[in-house]
Formats: sequence, structure tokens, C-alpha cells
Amino acid sequence: MNKSTDTPRTDEEMWTTDYHDGFCNVVNAEFAQQLEMELAVSLQNQVKAQSEIERLRKENNEFLLSEAALSEGLKISDDWLRHTRNEVARLRQALELIACPKRPDGTYNRDRRACELLAKEALKAEIK
Repeated sequence: MNKSTDTPRTDEEMWTTDYHDGFCNVVNAEFAQQLEMELAVSLQNQVKAQSEIERLRKENNEFLLSEAALSEGLKISDDWLRHTRNEVARLRQALELIACPKRPDGTYNRDRRACELLAKEALKAEIK
């Protein structure tokens, strides 16, 4: 029997011949190749997962910044709304005083100069 080319017929020949060594080398090479491919895929998946984690972290940070900006914007809007309501109430009071009817004796509750000042103040007031 040619030890390098013939297939062994018995278990003893199987484990003690060059055939066994050659067979193990082929199997080990194929197994190593398979492991290398699996490792490459695993590394690619890790890189993809890391990229996805970074993307999600960035998105989360942008969301938190947007939420903070929105919260600040709402605070400003609330302040502006409160200021505007107060200004409207103040101007309404001035107009109600100016619009008061004459007294029975023909005079007004406010003199002409005081009403003029209230009206000018109302006209120049800016809503901030």
C-alpha cells in the first residue's frame, strides 16, 4: 500500500498513516478558513453595531438638545403670553376709564389731559 495515496482500510491504518495527517491538515485548513470567515462576519457585525450605537447616541443627544430648546422656547412663550395678557388688561382699563360716560352734571370722571396721556401711552406701548 502506498501510504501517501491509498485510502487506509483499517482503523489502525487510518490513524497511523500519512493519510490521516493529510486528512487532518485539510480538515484543519477548512475549519480555520470557516472560522476566519465567521470571525470576519462577526467583526463586521460589531462594527455595524458600534456604528448604530453611535448613531443612536447622536440622535439621542440631538433629541435632548431639541427638548431643552423646546422647553426654553415654551418658557419664553409663557413669559411672552403672560406679559401680553397683562399689557392687554392694562390697556383695557385705560380705555374703560376714557370711555366712561358723562356724569349727570355733564362732566367726566377724568379730565381731558389725563385721558390724552392714557391714550398716547396705549398707542406707543409695544408688545414684547
